[in-house]
Amino acid sequence: MLFCSEVLSPLLHLMATAVFDVRKEVAYALGNLCVTPMVGSVRIPEPILEHLTVLIDRGCLLGFISLVRSPDLEASRLGLQFLELVLRGLPNGQGTKLVEKVDGIAAMEALEYHENVELRNMANELTDRYFGEDYGIEEEYGPGIMEVVKGADDVSDYPPWRKGGITNS
Repeated sequence: MLFCSEVLSPLLHLMATAVFDVRKEVAYALGNLCVTPMVGSVRIPEPILEHLTVLIDRGCLLGFISLVRSPDLEASRLGLQFLELVLRGLPNGQGTKLVEKVDGIAAMEALEYHENVELRNMANELTDRYFGEDYGIEEEYGPGIMEVVKGADDVSDYPPWRKGGITNS
């Protein structure tokens, strides 16, 4: 109901133009509009794809990226939580492409050695899970490359101990 009201446009405008403290509060509101309420013992709220898509289409992802880059720990955490929602919630890898397009990977990597352990772990876990070492390899080298790469290990002339295998000698 709130999502369909006339509140969304002013919130998006504030997210893009307001002072930092207001943007942070707006980010809470926008983030909460994109998830189902937590019921019972459910620990991770489910994304509401329609709401998430509308907000992203209207340009709010950049605002959340700027929160990730913020020196404010709470704002950075909030930005990372929204990025996680985008990465997890959008189907067919759309989330990874969108986050990469708006320089979200660099924003998360900037927290790789952050002094705050929680932020560092959140950023590293998102980067590893969604942008691991195999991310984008099929786009660069074509479909089927992963089978070739994985199969290359099996046909090598290296003995098992060189490939990390354990030998019983």
